[in-house]
Amino acid sequence: MLLEKATRKRVRDALTAEKSKIKTEIKNKVQQKSQKKPEFLGNENPAAVVAPVTTGYTVKISDYGWISQISL
Repeated sequence: MLLEKATRKRVRDALTAEKSKIKTEIKNKVQQKSQKKPEFLGNENPAAVVAPVTTGYTVKISDYGWISQISL
């Protein structure tokens, strides 16, 4: 763990602050998830999920060029 290997006080303080911040975020996410209501009832069918269509284009290359280096 980085916190155990840190030797400088400022680094330990920064790591401790980030650790507590992440723990708080996780706690909030868990509470939000537990309070979230179901999105549809059992007798309803969920909407179909459609993948986005990505269209590209192609260009036919008819001319090729080669650069040769001539050493004099």
